[in-house]
Amino acid sequence: MLRKLIPLVALVLSGSAMAQTGLGTKTPADSAQLDVVASNKGVLLPRIELVAIDDQSPIVGEMRESLLVYHVGNTTLPSGFYYWKGNKWVRLSSDDSITDRMNNSFTIGANPNLNGEESLIITDTKNHSIYLAISSIANNDVFVTNLVDNQAFITQLASKEEFITNITNELKDIYGNVVYENGAFYVVREVNGQIIKELIDLTTVFQEAGESLMTDGVIGVLVGGVLDTEVEKAVLKSLKLTLNNNTVTSAHIQDGTIKPIDMEEAEPNKILITGVDRKPVWKDRTQVAPNFFYMPAVIFDTSVTGTATRDLYQEYVNQFTGGSKTVATAVSYPISHGPAGTVPMIYSGGIVGSNGAPADISVLSKGDMYYYVTYYDEEVFENLSINANGKLTYKVKSNASPNSYMNIVFVLK
Repeated sequence: MLRKLIPLVALVLSGSAMAQTGLGTKTPADSAQLDVVASNKGVLLPRIELVAIDDQSPIVGEMRESLLVYHVGNTTLPSGFYYWKGNKWVRLSSDDSITDRMNNSFTIGANPNLNGEESLIITDTKNHSIYLAISSIANNDVFVTNLVDNQAFITQLASKEEFITNITNELKDIYGNVVYENGAFYVVREVNGQIIKELIDLTTVFQEAGESLMTDGVIGVLVGGVLDTEVEKAVLKSLKLTLNNNTVTSAHIQDGTIKPIDMEEAEPNKILITGVDRKPVWKDRTQVAPNFFYMPAVIFDTSVTGTATRDLYQEYVNQFTGGSKTVATAVSYPISHGPAGTVPMIYSGGIVGSNGAPADISVLSKGDMYYYVTYYDEEVFENLSINANGKLTYKVKSNASPNSYMNIVFVLK
């Protein structure tokens, strides 16, 4: 019985060896020798490091066509899938490995001269570009004909003149077709239905009858002084304009277009005024108007001996704004100050202005001024100092007279 069972098992095993192999499936495709099925996993092929494009290392054994590996990458070869063909490794193409080997100057972009129309942009080695509309290319419009067989696009032409003709026909009325050849400029244009190339003579200017110089925002040479009738091949060279009196007005000068940078530069702290000849002239600010003023009157209480601090800037703000820059009605504030032990005198009367005058007087920032004491009673005060923000520190002497004052001046920086 055992001798009969062994041949039967061998027969079953041999039959399985001839069938397709399935991984992840019990029913492999009958057209595949190996069918791998998975919903969340992949297949990892051997990952090796190749040596060179024509070196089978580190593969050992006989090299067979289509042998597939994944090269991990090095300084010699970029990483990716490679297969063996014709005694060398061939890399499988991918988005990051495909390069335009024929011409790297072709791009797709917007044509700034045609409202951003999507175009094929061709740029030469001199950074000159032409734009071919994608819509025209899609409609099979012909731009270049008679290309030499098996040559790259626009790198070899059977007829250079025909190439110029085709490009000019496509771009006429859009671009000024000017070319530079052999040290001279040429204009390519249409005359009586024919495309011609003429030398541009920059040394001679011709004046033809019926032509005049007109402008409405842009200077142009026009026929008979009529707008939109530009003279063909007109060139303005070493142009000098003579204007009649009272002919230049501000009608075409837009508000806000004249910037300070357009004016003549001057030294710091200068003011532009009109002189006796009614012409603008720069003057030193201190020569035009007073750049200082005396601080409003304040009271120093000298009845007590000692050191005190007084905020000159805040006193100035209080008196010019009625005690507050943010409150419309008068706000009480101390009008007198003195050393510790004195009682401040409070003022709440605000400011009184003439009919139609603003409620407050505008004030400067504390950093806009320098602060000075130009006189003080030396029998009453000593050790005076003022910081940059206008805070005055002083000492009242012993046996000081109750009747004394200071002269305090604010100077604009």
